[in-house]
Amino acid sequence: VPTEIDTIAGGATMLSHALPSAGVVYTNVLFDLKNLPPSEVSLLPLFTRLMLEAGTSKLDATTLQRRIGARTGGISVSTSVEQPVGPGGAVSGPYDVAHHLVISGKATNEKLPELVELMQDVISDTKLDSQDKVLELLRETKSRMESSFISAGNRYAGSRLASRNTLEGYINEITGGVSYYSTVKALLKDAADDWPSLLARLEKLRTTLLARAGPA
Repeated sequence: VPTEIDTIAGGATMLSHALPSAGVVYTNVLFDLKNLPPSEVSLLPLFTRLMLEAGTSKLDATTLQRRIGARTGGISVSTSVEQPVGPGGAVSGPYDVAHHLVISGKATNEKLPELVELMQDVISDTKLDSQDKVLELLRETKSRMESSFISAGNRYAGSRLASRNTLEGYINEITGGVSYYSTVKALLKDAADDWPSLLARLEKLRTTLLARAGPA
């Protein structure tokens, strides 16, 4: 894969790959999560969903989704947890991890500026003060997990066991395993009874994310 490496404003590293793609530009923006306090890692599943489902200060959630659909080929937000490759291609240590928040999007070349603008809005202008949406998302997650415990119990057991062996396994457990189910119930209580505190945690998470020199 041909790769050009540049440093752009803010000190971010940009990797460009000139490949035939029928005029479609595929873009991934990665934010390193290594500076996120361990206690806040379990907030990431809720935070990433809010980025696309809560709207922004200028666009409500429905308008945002319509604009993304009309002007781009789609935008998604997720997290990536991987063990990095060690020196010489060796397996890295169990406590080494590459943990990123990933915002992906695609658009035709002429629509690229609009894609970048929308991705910027999603990154920095999500309307986090959306108590009703937070409650809705947490209740949905709780219900979905309760159903999947029955149909995919072996997967949760595997996640629980893997969390004892590597940092990657631990992060996956606290953001999607049985441990996360306990977190969801606690967050539901906080969202209903102590919303200002939960909102402050979400806002601090975004500030931590954006306080770095720039995305990688």
